Amino acid sequence: MKKTAEYLDRLGIETVTVDNKTIADILAAIDTIGKVFSVERRADSLVSSITSRMDLIRISGSRSNYKPKVLVSIGHSFGSGLGEVYVAGNDTYISELLEAAGAMNACDAGMVKYPLLSAEGIISIDPDIIVELVPSAGSVGMTTEMIRKEWMSLASVKAVREGEVHILTEDYSQIPGPRFVDLLEDIARIVIGD
Repeated sequence: MKKTAEYLDRLGIETVTVDNKTIADILAAIDTIGKVFSVERRADSLVSSITSRMDLIRISGSRSNYKPKVLVSIGHSFGSGLGEVYVAGNDTYISELLEAAGAMNACDAGMVKYPLLSAEGIISIDPDIIVELVPSAGSVGMTTEMIRKEWMSLASVKAVREGEVHILTEDYSQIPGPRFVDLLEDIARIVIGD
């Protein structure tokens, strides 16, 4: 990203760099972009809408003392069994979404943001709920049922035993941008229920 900005700068093209690692970063990026393009009112309105939607979910999520352990998979090799799985660890915006939805991140990976877990690692965590984010399911020739079936190889995991393996294929599910609140609402529906 830095090299791209330097290249564009040499061409005389002004650039603005924003972060998107946390929810606060994303909201600040909307504000920054609104100022750069002189659409502050639209940016303020968008931030206000997002925070209102988040507040509603936080209120619903805080009504229960039970905080399920949720494992969020962001990718594995499809079509060859489950194998190793990349998951969202702590200190990620996905972990923030889980907390806002009234859940806790099942993967406490310390400093590793997106660790690679083996089947044994997932079994030892024993999550209550598994959420797999697969915005490219169709492009890899997989259906949600095919992906869910791969998780069935971990029958000893509580989430698998209790039918709490959820596959989200929406294109925004792995993009840390303004539509993260749509992902938050999806996760809240899973965690809190309809």
